[in-house]
Amino acid sequence: MNASDEIADISQALRTQTVECLDYLILEGSPSGYVQFPSPWEPDMLPGELPAELFSEAVSNEYLEAPYKLSAKQESTLRKLGWNDPGDVSSATIVSATSPNWWRVFPLGSDDRFHEIAVAAHATLVEVYGHQGTLVITMAD
Repeated sequence: MNASDEIADISQALRTQTVECLDYLILEGSPSGYVQFPSPWEPDMLPGELPAELFSEAVSNEYLEAPYKLSAKQESTLRKLGWNDPGDVSSATIVSATSPNWWRVFPLGSDDRFHEIAVAAHATLVEVYGHQGTLVITMAD
């Protein structure tokens, strides 16, 4: 599958996860990296309503095995792609905790943004984690 097809699949999965209130969307690149999106739904949201933001995490060294640990250069690339270091995520308006993973908040608000978020997630898998093989998309409710 080429990058354009993978990005289209990610975009569709993001929309499905958001609209259908699924708990998690996990994008697993080969050989080791993943980007995940927990459910953005809040109890006061109406069916079909899109949240203003999507919170996302990219796997950190805490969960990567020795041959796949991120180098300083890979961590620098994460920062350049807009990811925040693992730790305090209280500055994110939709969560108030800590994350052991790299994290990022994507503005949403409209269907058009799903494609842009998919492009960013795919770039992370390719540029940081070296994704080249089959992309695995998992949705859980």
